[in-house]
Order: sequence, then structure tokens, then C-alpha cells
Amino acid sequence: MRLGLPSSSSSGLDCTISPKGSPWPLRVAAAGLVPSWGFLATAGLIGGGPTFLGTVIGFRVNSPQAFVLLLALAAGALFYVIGEMFAVGRRFQQPPASAWGIVIGFLAAYATDLILTIDGA
Repeated sequence: MRLGLPSSSSSGLDCTISPKGSPWPLRVAAAGLVPSWGFLATAGLIGGGPTFLGTVIGFRVNSPQAFVLLLALAAGALFYVIGEMFAVGRRFQQPPASAWGIVIGFLAAYATDLILTIDGA
């Protein structure tokens, strides 16, 4: 079996080593495969690269238009993640669990922002 980067499919991420149905990291672990350091580095770059690049650009650029554009991109990404969470909830026939997860996550983020605002940060 060959372990490669996941490709997108109608059910989210997919891997070539087992049938669909569970998230690909679980299938890789269940198959007893150990990912290479190169694979982990690539996955880290895909996951963390845009965040790091956005931090560097945000530190260097002071533009209200760029600020609004990047906030809109972040909001779009959040809408995508929320849609995926509802799809997973439907697939596992647990829509209330995914809805509560979204509510709890939103409240935790709001509470963190409230505490930082009160503290003056």
C-alpha cells in the first residue's frame, strides 16, 4: 500500500489505502501505516503555511482594505468548516452533536475575546 497526500472527495478527505467512511488519519492508523517525516512536513506546510504567511503579511501591511479582505476570507473559511461539521453530523446521524459543538466553540471564542477586551489587550 502506498501512503500519499489525501485528495478531496465528496465526503471530505480521502486516502487511497482503504474504503471511504472514516477520516483518513484514522484509516492510516488502523492500517498500521506510519507516515514518513516528509509527509508530516508537507502536511504541516499545507496546514500552517498560510497562517504563518498571513501573520507575516499582517505584521508588515497596514491597510484597512487588506484588513477587511482578510477578515472576509477568514469568515468564508469558517463558513466552510461549519458546513463540513454539519455534513459530518448528518453522516453519523448526530446533527445535534455537531450543532452543540459549533455553539460551544463560538461561545469559547467569544469568551476569550471578551476577556481580552476587558483586560485591555
